[in-house]
Amino acid sequence: MLINDKIYGEFNISEPVLVELIRSDEIRRLRKINQVGLLDKHCDHPNFKRYNHSIGVMLLLKRLDASLEEQIAGLLHDVSHTAFSHLYDWVVGSNADEDFQDNNHDGFLRKSSLPQILSNHCFDISDINGLEKFTLLESPAPAVCADRIDYSLREFQSWANPGAVQTCLNSLVNHDGNIVFDSFRPAYIFAMTYMKLQTEHWASASQVLKFYLFADALKTAINNGVITHEDFMVDDEHVMKKIYSADDKGTNDALAIIKRDMRFEEVNEGGILLPEKKFRYVDPQFLRNEIYRLSD
Repeated sequence: MLINDKIYGEFNISEPVLVELIRSDEIRRLRKINQVGLLDKHCDHPNFKRYNHSIGVMLLLKRLDASLEEQIAGLLHDVSHTAFSHLYDWVVGSNADEDFQDNNHDGFLRKSSLPQILSNHCFDISDINGLEKFTLLESPAPAVCADRIDYSLREFQSWANPGAVQTCLNSLVNHDGNIVFDSFRPAYIFAMTYMKLQTEHWASASQVLKFYLFADALKTAINNGVITHEDFMVDDEHVMKKIYSADDKGTNDALAIIKRDMRFEEVNEGGILLPEKKFRYVDPQFLRNEIYRLSD
């Protein structure tokens, strides 16, 4: 299977288990789930799909000579995401930690067709779904890992810092099972641009307001019987098709408030008290004869 990715270039995927997993309904479903969570027409910056991110994480792990098990785990790490990704956390009240998907990952995997696919290739789901054992794929903040690096580089390229993508990517090193940069400069560039993503996109006032309003519209649709929580286990398109078909006034009125270029201002009294959005940051390690952290 030939894959041409805008970040990592062309890869020939020769491992049968990866090919079959990529072709599975569970992975293909991610083609209809936006990474950011908002509809494209509401986004301040270009959006991309969970599918692109999942494939990208697998390719990055392959570049870093990760084991096949870790590449599989990387490909599957987001397969349990609901429609609208982390915005669903705002629907169910877990917005501060954005951990609904993490908490339901194991159960989703075991109920899917993926265990049988893995078994067909002599892998066991229990060897794949414990993400904490795969330190290239996932490491606690503020460390960098394949998951954080991939979704960041995709935003670097689309708007935040296109010229830094290959500089950062080509400096990544697998050091005893952890991702570090080969020198100070790319580590610094990555961390500063990551901070830009946090302040100007993920947790910007505009983004938080739109998350709040879109989640409110989805909750209205649930309360009015237009959609159910089970619909979120399909994809973005499925949910929105049901909403548009129902033509429910309450839901439509809630959606109509959201605009790409919304005008708003911060006030001391009145207005909307917006919920907290997850704080994301990195403090990467780099090599200079020995390992240092950027903040050292």
